[in-house]
Amino acid sequence: MSSLCPFCPFQAAEGKGGVIRTDSVRRHIQLLHAKPDYDYVDKMGYAMKRIGTSMIIKHRTFNGRIQYGYGFCMDCHSFIRLEGHHTTRKETVCEQHVCRPKQTRTARVPRDPSKPPKQPRAINVHRLLKSLEADDYVELDEDCDVDIEKTLRKMVKALKSDKPIAEPVLERLKKEKRMAGLKPSIDERITAAQEANEAFADEDEEPEEVDEFIDVLLPICVEAANASTVRAKQHQTIQDLRIRVEQLEEELDNMKELLPQKASNVDPRFPVDDGDVIMHVDEGPVVEIQKINIVPARAASFPQPPPAAPSFDLTYGGY
Repeated sequence: MSSLCPFCPFQAAEGKGGVIRTDSVRRHIQLLHAKPDYDYVDKMGYAMKRIGTSMIIKHRTFNGRIQYGYGFCMDCHSFIRLEGHHTTRKETVCEQHVCRPKQTRTARVPRDPSKPPKQPRAINVHRLLKSLEADDYVELDEDCDVDIEKTLRKMVKALKSDKPIAEPVLERLKKEKRMAGLKPSIDERITAAQEANEAFADEDEEPEEVDEFIDVLLPICVEAANASTVRAKQHQTIQDLRIRVEQLEEELDNMKELLPQKASNVDPRFPVDDGDVIMHVDEGPVVEIQKINIVPARAASFPQPPPAAPSFDLTYGGY
């Protein structure tokens, strides 16, 4: 932010060690933008809005929302950071800006070559490592002083050791088979959190990193805590529906008993007592059945044989 000129595409170069020389931006604005062009729109789409007589704020419209970049004071030629403030308060932060008094520095006096150089400041290595909670690596020599070489060797050896590093919690959850049915999955939650951070981040700033606890683990724990309540409500709903079904079935049976029976369902052979009227079976007309001689088909088509002769023998006089 502080390396860009708010009134033109000028960008400050990096100094030694990759440090941005913000003083070159201020010098550039003083020399070339004594009368700035307030209608300038940078390559990120940010325009300028004037606040008072000597204050501007960079803003743009992105996805229907107003985004603010930074503020700039023309009196002290300093940038006003707006990160961490709500969108509705960023203009107020610019209005509350107070210019710092100009600093005066004494000119550096070159060292007199005739004088001996200044001795380097002594550092208590043992106390330093103890403050860093690394005093376990301290090695002492024969005079009970810190042996710097041995201490550093011990620290480097510990760093290069093959001791397994604790695996992150999310990576362990991904390998857990019981978490396979999690919807959305852990990877989908991480991707959604990254997209949300990129959408809300300014163009000239890096998006925030995904917070494993807030963006992934906490929602999963909340869903698990609410799952028991949801299941209890579903169980109660099912029980209420079952009771309602039984009541409706009982009412349906009662209604069937009250309905009159249809004629198609009554057997005509039996009288039906419908109160005062007795219904009798209609006998219908009497049909006279005559006797009919039925001759087989075979007897009609072939002649009958003659009657058989007497079965007695006359050879012995009839005996």
